[in-house]
Amino acid sequence: MKLIVLSALLAVAAAGHFNDYYAVPDYSTAYSVKDPYSGVKVDKQENRLGDKTEGSYSQVLPDGRLQVVRYWVDGYSGYNADVQYYGAAKHPHTPIHHGYGNAGYVYH
Repeated sequence: MKLIVLSALLAVAAAGHFNDYYAVPDYSTAYSVKDPYSGVKVDKQENRLGDKTEGSYSQVLPDGRLQVVRYWVDGYSGYNADVQYYGAAKHPHTPIHHGYGNAGYVYH
């Protein structure tokens, strides 16, 4: 009985021809967000063909510097990135008052 069931399953599997296609990833994408009110400025782009991916993104950091990341993946070496910073960090002045309570910070 087991041999008949196994033979029937093999016959069904052989009769139904299944194509297993290997799809090669191939795409390009990009976007950009710029909001003058909040100061958000983000750009991203990426290209992929098979195992090779290249792209970059940039953003304005809270300290005012521009961070640019260029990355690549080739399927063998993993994720690689070159990170660059442009500009000088500028931190906002926070007035500190000496005294008790609120750790010296002024809240408005």
